[in-house]
Amino acid sequence: MILTVCLNPTLQKTLCFSAIQKGAVNRACSQRWDASGKGINVSRVLTQLGYETLHLTQAGGDLKDFFCRKAQEDNISLITVPCESQIRCCTTILEHHEDGSYRTTELVEEGEVVQPETEHQVWQLFQQCVLRCDCEAVIISGSKAKGFSDELYPQMVLYTLSRNIPVIADYRGDDLTETLKAVQNISFDVPFIIKPNREEFCATFLPKYKSIIQSDVLYKTIKDISSIYKCIILVTQEEKSVISCINDSLNFTDTVFISPHKIINTIGCGDSFTAGFCSVLVNKRRGGVLSGNWLSEAINEGNRCGALNAQSVRPGSLY
Repeated sequence: MILTVCLNPTLQKTLCFSAIQKGAVNRACSQRWDASGKGINVSRVLTQLGYETLHLTQAGGDLKDFFCRKAQEDNISLITVPCESQIRCCTTILEHHEDGSYRTTELVEEGEVVQPETEHQVWQLFQQCVLRCDCEAVIISGSKAKGFSDELYPQMVLYTLSRNIPVIADYRGDDLTETLKAVQNISFDVPFIIKPNREEFCATFLPKYKSIIQSDVLYKTIKDISSIYKCIILVTQEEKSVISCINDSLNFTDTVFISPHKIINTIGCGDSFTAGFCSVLVNKRRGGVLSGNWLSEAINEGNRCGALNAQSVRPGSLY
């Protein structure tokens, strides 16, 4: 079982238009609702790949039942902490142009503040899931809602690694830097992977740069962080090569080529990459110690899943 965690649950509304006119009434050609948030997207793709998942989040407000029902329709197993805060709604606007191409615009709501008791319950349930669910990997995705402490993500990562369970951390900013500080002086024998995209990596580790980061500065920073914190780094770059670093060695893996006219919705591509990558990691570990070209295989599968997601209207889906 793969445990996914996302502490900013989302209901995603996707609207498709032939074109958008600013300052005018625009009628959608089609619309859909999906349970979403980065962790839900990861879980949906892993489920489509045939892996058992369990998703941990908080859920409250008038939309809780609708959110849970939409997740169940996709066979996503949920474990939720009740809370008073409302689940946020985000909107994807897809413009379908006459030449067959699409343009994606995302409108994001901020999550409501959670109460201190919500964090306590999340932490208790997290420990139970790791210990009792035959957990093969933990994926922690996305920013957390306001009200959760800065210690929670580092605490989760330390708890998981100390039990020899691989962790993929797909978040940024202070949560990521504090997590790295927490693991710096401990020993672990399983992969610890951080997976920001290029923009997130630069904003987290190179904030003084106001323009596009020079490649040599970026590459040196990736190598230094991987070496200091003993982690595997994956930096996705949309249609460009994925930069990976392990044991002070940089590698560049090309993405799966997709014609621009086949790209429909880019929301969830990074989450789909994470799911594909994790599927190979888990499968290889089931066969014994990781060896050979497992990292390249995992990145290639991540690229494949991200490409399939780009061709789907749904966020975080292979079809």
